[in-house]
Amino acid sequence: GQSDSRINYPKHDELGNVASTFNQMADNIQRQQQTLQKSQAEYSHVINTINEVIFKLDNSGRVQFINTAWQQLTGYLPSSSISHFFTDFIHPESLIDVETAIEATLDDPSFLFHGEIKLLNAHQQSTPFHTQVNSSLLPATWMILPPENIHT
Repeated sequence: GQSDSRINYPKHDELGNVASTFNQMADNIQRQQQTLQKSQAEYSHVINTINEVIFKLDNSGRVQFINTAWQQLTGYLPSSSISHFFTDFIHPESLIDVETAIEATLDDPSFLFHGEIKLLNAHQQSTPFHTQVNSSLLPATWMILPPENIHT
C-alpha cells in the first residue's frame, strides 16, 4: 500500500483519536521501512565490494544469490548465473568434492567445509580457489577466495 497516506480528520472525538493512532502507526511503519532500506543498501554495498565470492544455493544446488566478485573471478555475470546449478561452474576434477559438500550442507546444520576447488571460468579454463562453506546459515553460505588470497 501507500505508506505515505495519512488521514486528515480535524475533530478530537473518538474517530479523531482512531485517525491519529492510524497516522502514528503509518509514520512508524514508514520510518521502519526507511531504516530497513538503508540497512539493505549498506549490506548490499559491503557484499558487492569485497573480493570474495559469496553465494547461496537452494536445496537442489542452484545458485540463489551471488555477489559481483563472481564476475571478476570467473567472467560470468551474476544475473546470468542465478538459477543455474553451481556444479555447472565446477571443473570435473572438483565435481565429486563439491557435490559431497552440497549434500553435507543439506544434511548437517553444523557442517563446515574448507578446501580447494577448481572453477571453470567463462572461457572454460580451470582456476583453483579456496572455498569455505558455513551451513549454519540456511541455506548454506559459500565463500570463494580469489587466487591471491590462497595461502597453502
